Amino acid sequence: MKSTLFIIVSLFLIGPAFADDSVFLDPPYSPALKKATRLKKIETVNAGTFKALESVAVDHLQTALLQTPVKSQGRRGTCSIFSSTAVLEYLLKKEGITSGDWDLSEQWLEYITAGQRGSEGSWSYYNFDRYGDYGYLFEEDWSYNPLSWHPYDESYWQFSATELEKQLFAQACAPLQGTFRFEGCLIGQQNPDYLDMEADQLLQVEPNFFELRSKAKNHLQSELGNLKIHSESVWSNTDVLDHLDRGEVVALDVTFFYEAWNHGKALELGLSRDVDMLNQGVVSYPHPSSMDYKKSREPEVAAGHSIVLVGYDLDKEIEREVLDHN
Repeated sequence: MKSTLFIIVSLFLIGPAFADDSVFLDPPYSPALKKATRLKKIETVNAGTFKALESVAVDHLQTALLQTPVKSQGRRGTCSIFSSTAVLEYLLKKEGITSGDWDLSEQWLEYITAGQRGSEGSWSYYNFDRYGDYGYLFEEDWSYNPLSWHPYDESYWQFSATELEKQLFAQACAPLQGTFRFEGCLIGQQNPDYLDMEADQLLQVEPNFFELRSKAKNHLQSELGNLKIHSESVWSNTDVLDHLDRGEVVALDVTFFYEAWNHGKALELGLSRDVDMLNQGVVSYPHPSSMDYKKSREPEVAAGHSIVLVGYDLDKEIEREVLDHN
């Protein structure tokens, strides 16, 4: 089968986790995303739709070169956290808003999103909303832990956790055991109540976090106030290309297809896996009649992933043989 559109994808989500076939994915994305105020599934359109864009002179390579370095999400389901953070880093770098340091804290974003809800996974539009509400921190303020605390595993705390982790867990999460906030603490790796706690109380309970929260809000009032971060719906391929032709990047939350991504689990599902494509970083999209399209969406294996689109090439085609669902 041939693909009509080749999108240049900046993968801030994989790193070492992909190499050992253990990519940690988000849960399937909710149908609620199909509302007008949310990201929508990209529609399949004919190549002729793109002809009006072919005359637009945009150097997508320059957009790609402005991306910040690739990072690994480790063994946590934080793909949309990394893609959203990558987009914000790109905007800060492009606009020259920060003084050369564009390494933002994914740990902070995970805390103010999934950590507050108490469930794994997030969505790009929600991440940007939370950035607009609470600001951002740098990696040096709160570094990302690639190891997951969720779900709670006693053996991890006995044999694998560092002393610093044990100390933080005892202070932040252990007192919440038996409450509905405990799950959020494990996911965000900090007490979720601290985010909106009254300043005087937080100063007494956890002065270090008070400083972090204040620093994030200072960024919100200064740098982010000038940037005017907002998210908008992506309705079709042409919408995506229009953004890319303006030198913008697109964080896209998508259904994960195991054969299309050449994931190790593809073989377990009776699908094919192309190691050459994997090594080249080539990701395809399954035909609706393919076995991949059917099997990857079955409830027991369904998952979501988040990617950053930085450019496209209308002349490039990728051929791949796949199994029909029959």
